[in-house]
Formats: sequence, C-alpha cells, structure tokens
Amino acid sequence: MQCPNCKMQIFEGDRFCGECGTDVSKITDNEPDNGHIKMVSDTNQQAQAGTSVPNSNTYFKTVLSFIKNSFLRPGRMIGADKIYAPSVTSGTVGMAAVIVSLLFFIMGRSLAGPYTSVPFSVLFRIFFVLAVLIAIYYGVTMLMNVLLLKNAKSWQQILHDLSVSTTIVLGLFVVAIAFSAITLVEIGMLFWVVGSLLFITAPIYIFLKYAQNHNVKFDSYYSLIIYFIINAIIYYILVRIAIAQSLYYMEDLFMF
Repeated sequence: MQCPNCKMQIFEGDRFCGECGTDVSKITDNEPDNGHIKMVSDTNQQAQAGTSVPNSNTYFKTVLSFIKNSFLRPGRMIGADKIYAPSVTSGTVGMAAVIVSLLFFIMGRSLAGPYTSVPFSVLFRIFFVLAVLIAIYYGVTMLMNVLLLKNAKSWQQILHDLSVSTTIVLGLFVVAIAFSAITLVEIGMLFWVVGSLLFITAPIYIFLKYAQNHNVKFDSYYSLIIYFIINAIIYYILVRIAIAQSLYYMEDLFMF
C-alpha cells in the first residue's frame, strides 16, 4: 500500500503515514471494528508486508512516526482505538529520557566546572529520578483507571496515551535546556515550568478523555479531587525523601 499524499509505503494497521503524517487509517483499516484496540507494531507490519527490511530500521521508523504524531496530533492520539505497540511507546520515552538526562548533566557540568567537579554517576541519578517520576504517574493513571472508571482501559492504552504526553514534556525540557545553554535562562525556565505543569496535569486530561459518555463511577469533579489528593500524598513522600537526602549530604559536607 502507498500513502495517497507522498506515495511512501504504508502498512496494514498504520494510523498515519510515517513520512508526511497523512491520516491513512481509512486505507489501512481492513479489519472490522469489534471495540478492541489495534496496535501499530513494527514487527507485525514487517510480517504482514513480507518485506526483508531489518527490524531495527522498521522499529526506528515507527518510533519517528510516533514522535511526529505525538507533537502534531496529541489530542487525536490520546484515547484513540489504534495505538502504537508498547515496545515503541516505552522505547521512545526511554530514549527521550536518556537525551534529557544527558543534556541536563552536560549543562550541570558546564555550570559547576569552575567551582567543583560533577561525577559521571550524577547522570545515572538524573535518569533514575526521571524514570521514577514517569513510573509514578503511570501508576497514578492506572490507579485512577481502576478505581474511577466503569470500563477500565488496558495497560497498553494507558502506556500509549501517557507516552504521548511524556514525549511532549521531554521535548519541552530539551528546549528549556537549549535556551538555558545560550544564556536565555528566563525563557528556559518558562519551558521548564510549562513542561512540569503539563507532566503533572497530563493524567487529568487522559482521565477526562476516558471518562466521556459517563464512563465514571463518581462525578468527574470529585474524581479530580481524588487525583489531587493522590498527588499531594506522592509529593509529601517525595519531599520528605528529598529533605532526608539533603540533610545526609550536608552532614557529609560539614564532616570534611
């Protein structure tokens, strides 16, 4: 099959053209809609097409397609019937988290260079913190899905939808680091704040998408209250851990 816009090859199950982003779901959707989600999988596409394209090449094309569609059509991607495979969504978020961690580490080293040395282990700590925060908000979204929705969504759907938002957030963080690196710190801080707020509120948007057509056990307003209570508990625990770690490092510092 070919994209009607750019004539690039497309596969059965594709939602959008990986080259130009054209919606090709009407062309590639040959299966009856039975109410189940359909995954856009790199390996499935290759098997169905019978091509000899290497797995890695197909995989990264699918990842690029996911990134492009996440930035261009996030509202249509979140809650869609057709979703990208978990290997694509989790891989995209993982690679983006590595890039953000590396850039943040490089910027921290350049700023702290004249005063102190920043060990390479800090890079792994930054990545670990990002991974933990992403995992926490995935868990929060899953918890709201189980507790508050009449018809719960699958974990693949939630992973897909949260990955769309997380990809945008990490992209904003990259832009923030870039502006900070060229001494436009105020603009960089603006992107940091916007990205952080989007990261916190993304589960709300996703939940409200799922809650359409009265698919909630409680009134949606009270569901938001429950969400903020869960967030308050999480941040209370994280702040306590951060304070304890700070005191630990301060004790080590004064010992020397």
